[in-house]
Amino acid sequence: MGFFKSKKGSIISDYFSIETDLSQFKKGNAVDVALFPDHLELQNAIGNKKTATLAYSQITDIFYGSKTQLQLKEKSPIARAFAGGLLFGSTGAFVGALSGLGKKEKKVRKIVFIISYVTADGQEACLPFEDTRLYKGPKVAAKLRELCGIERVQKQAAAVSVTCLLYTSPSPR
Repeated sequence: MGFFKSKKGSIISDYFSIETDLSQFKKGNAVDVALFPDHLELQNAIGNKKTATLAYSQITDIFYGSKTQLQLKEKSPIARAFAGGLLFGSTGAFVGALSGLGKKEKKVRKIVFIISYVTADGQEACLPFEDTRLYKGPKVAAKLRELCGIERVQKQAAAVSVTCLLYTSPSPR
């Protein structure tokens, strides 16, 4: 498969970064999500080329949208002292260095693709991905919704985002 082409035999496919460890798929690795007429196929882009399949009848919901997080980031006293010194001399350098102490909050926005499904033993689970390429993600999500017979409803999408975005926190089960 070429970098910008769909996987051979698939309707549409694209690469996504998986957000959690799942058997042969390790967190942060690129995973090829390919849609075939009767199933979805996941395959590592690099290394282990084993595939995992999921029947469309197992998929209960699909979410494609943005997720915003606040991250704490260290300020840079050296850069602030340098800028203050250039603008206002030694006093500016001192004030700039003092203002560079501590941490600041930064908003980080990610585009996520979450597939909720029922496992073979009847448990509800989800596959959380980050769309880092921003290439065919919306088309893949729309086609997957169509193949699964899932209508896009804002309330449904909100419920999926609330329940499945908790994938990063440990489950109380």
